[in-house]
Amino acid sequence: MKYFSSLFSEFYEINFIAKSIFIILHILKFANQHLYYWFYANRWNNGPTNSQNKKCMLDIIFGDDNGQLE
Repeated sequence: MKYFSSLFSEFYEINFIAKSIFIILHILKFANQHLYYWFYANRWNNGPTNSQNKKCMLDIIFGDDNGQLE
């Protein structure tokens, strides 16, 4: 019985970590779609207009120059 309880606690920790990563990825996906326009593009009227010079928030965070996440 002690083995099963330790196995359950270990599985619970792995499950908690997996759910945390899942939630963080969803938050980053939301930030990538929306927060860039709220905090950057809408601040000035001469913001990015076409899809070639738009950079998503993740590109700004990780310093990717060409707007492509690899």
